[in-house]
Amino acid sequence: RNFDNHSRDYKTLQRNIVRQKEVYDKVKEEQLQQKLNFEKVLARLELEKSGWFLKKDQEATQALVAEMFMPRALTSYADAMFCCKFVRLLIRMKTPGFLFLDFFNCWTLLLCMNLRGCTEREAQMCGIILRLVAEM
Repeated sequence: RNFDNHSRDYKTLQRNIVRQKEVYDKVKEEQLQQKLNFEKVLARLELEKSGWFLKKDQEATQALVAEMFMPRALTSYADAMFCCKFVRLLIRMKTPGFLFLDFFNCWTLLLCMNLRGCTEREAQMCGIILRLVAEM
């Protein structure tokens, strides 16, 4: 009787090992696909970056912050993190016309103007972005 229990437990373990290996293989394949997609996107961004900022001026940076970053950054934590990662990407790619100091200045000025009207959750997200941008 004890032998039957051990035999059943052993077969269950073998099935679990097979299932886990299948899941692991699927995750590995998905990771590879994600990596390839990421590389394609980066290559496309490298090609397009020269057309994003036509002039090095503060107006373009103000528009970027006011129209794109601020509304998205206040939507969710994931969007706030995306905005920070996108700024880091702009810096890393050495995007022509993107001036980080102008961006940081515009972001902090806009943040100060809008902070009083933010909900507690939005204020927390602004704080996260401010901290992450300051770390760059």
